[in-house]
Amino acid sequence: MKTSITTAQAKKFADTAAQDKELYCSNIAGFHLRKNSKGASWRLKYMDATRKRRRLTIGGYPALHPQEAAQIAIDWRTSVAKGESDPLAKRDELAAQKRLEEQKQAQNQYKQAGRFFTDVYEPHLIDNYRSGKEVASKIRNFSFLFERDMDKITAHDINAWYSRATKAGLKRQSIIGYLGAFKAMLNFAAGTKKGDQNNNPVIQFNPLRDYSLPRPNVQEREQLKQQKERLQAKRDIFTPEIRTGIMRGLSLYAEHLRQQRRSSRKHGKPHLPDLDLVAFPHWFIPFAHIARLTGMRPSDIRSLRWEQLTYNRFNNETTLTFTPPKTEDKGIEPIEVKFPVAGELLELLNQWREQQGSPKSGFMFKSDRTGQQIERKAYLKHWKHVKEKGGLPYDLDFYAFRHNFISTLVKQNYRPLRIAKLVGHADESMIIKHYFHTDNEDMTELASIAAQSWAKAAGGE
Repeated sequence: MKTSITTAQAKKFADTAAQDKELYCSNIAGFHLRKNSKGASWRLKYMDATRKRRRLTIGGYPALHPQEAAQIAIDWRTSVAKGESDPLAKRDELAAQKRLEEQKQAQNQYKQAGRFFTDVYEPHLIDNYRSGKEVASKIRNFSFLFERDMDKITAHDINAWYSRATKAGLKRQSIIGYLGAFKAMLNFAAGTKKGDQNNNPVIQFNPLRDYSLPRPNVQEREQLKQQKERLQAKRDIFTPEIRTGIMRGLSLYAEHLRQQRRSSRKHGKPHLPDLDLVAFPHWFIPFAHIARLTGMRPSDIRSLRWEQLTYNRFNNETTLTFTPPKTEDKGIEPIEVKFPVAGELLELLNQWREQQGSPKSGFMFKSDRTGQQIERKAYLKHWKHVKEKGGLPYDLDFYAFRHNFISTLVKQNYRPLRIAKLVGHADESMIIKHYFHTDNEDMTELASIAAQSWAKAAGGE
């Protein structure tokens, strides 16, 4: 069947017709040429199997001549009449298949570990995690696999890396951390990373999901044992000598800073503030006392803000409510600590706030140079001076304040869960694992109980 629309009629219509006008064929029902903003297009109006009116674009004019477009229209009408697939539905299906194929091809290029890391995962880490850059640097230890498709990575690859790393002297704890970061990226690529949704996975599963590092060799086991002993020693309660040394060191360092300022003011810099007129000559002094009185991590203290310190007039209680930075990236609901503020701690914070001009918001500890939050390790050089002036062990870690705080509470038999909530742990497992070590005196007493029972029995004979 031929269309009634001739080539001349089609050309004249395309050149002169107003937009949205239509030129219908008298031979083929529903077949017409429609004028649009960019020219004209062939279309077909028809009724599908459900008696629903449909409109379908066949193609553009003059790309398709009248009879070519007419033949397509006839074929589609015949298909509908025979109950075969709807042309519009078929076209949509083909378009969907094409989009799916294009998406698949686009995703396949991100199967390569390096491409996925650089273009997808590293930006995701930096945008969503405070420790994003640090985690990304751990993953770069596997750059030798960046040319490989992630689903082609095998346990042999990791075993070979592990062997090289141990020979190079890398500690097992570091190896575990690096591998954990890499496996997390593979989980994200597969859409299975816990607490971190990825709706566009590029691999079906993490090829290392069931992988575990080889058992530590003799040398590594000895290193782990020594490391555990060192950490255990750091978790012990401060001796009276250490406590005295810390307080003496803080006092002497404060006086040292005041003396420096007196000298500066006397020798050409009288404009500098007089440190003899304030409670604290430097932010590190209240910083250290907060660590001593609360057991907070250094990262917790440097992130404290004045608006987190609130007073409840109904119960006359002051509370410091904050989320430890270390836990902010973990889960949908990060840990929230509500630390009661009273006594020496309350007096300390009130003095420091007054010295700062009684701010209502902003960081409690700001850099003297930038006025912004203090640098992550800014406290270390001041802690070194305090240790020197207090006659403290050079390897006494500032983090030991936290260990001492927790160990003291454990020693006084407070419930592990209560301690965990106070110091910002999700549950009591870390407290029990690392701090509930029995004293030697307790062990001796425990061991003697059984012997005493036998002694009684022997006496009874």
